[in-house]
Amino acid sequence: MKIVTFLLALLILTGCARNVDVPEGKYGLKFELGKIEQIVSGPSKLQKKPFLESVLLINKRDSIILGDGKFTIHYRVDDPKKYYISVHGNMNLVAIIEKEIATRSLKGELVNSEDLLYKMIENMGLPITLEKAPNTVLKSGTPQSGAP
Repeated sequence: MKIVTFLLALLILTGCARNVDVPEGKYGLKFELGKIEQIVSGPSKLQKKPFLESVLLINKRDSIILGDGKFTIHYRVDDPKKYYISVHGNMNLVAIIEKEIATRSLKGELVNSEDLLYKMIENMGLPITLEKAPNTVLKSGTPQSGAP
């Protein structure tokens, strides 16, 4: 009887899915037992089952501060799954870029300007698009037409 009660309770809990709002400007990644099962772009909703599934929200656009506050890098996430795997899976984006700067510094390559920093990040193969300022996409280190 205890097993039947347990199974009934488990069935009720897994059947009680709840909606998670994915706001404008974010991606929603739904995980089931640690594996990405679904990705949506906000505004949207994801339905998740308690205990079995989780949802992670990732900003579509963000900025990071590097070099002890000398540089602010603006970027847009191109592929949320690849971004999660390359950035959230091992360390954060700042740590990845700071590690690359340190490696280049040890080789005698100084990354001492914003343009050099942008070019270095572009060559790292991260699933992001760099922007000089929000909504101004860079191509090969120069702003698109219409951007200052």
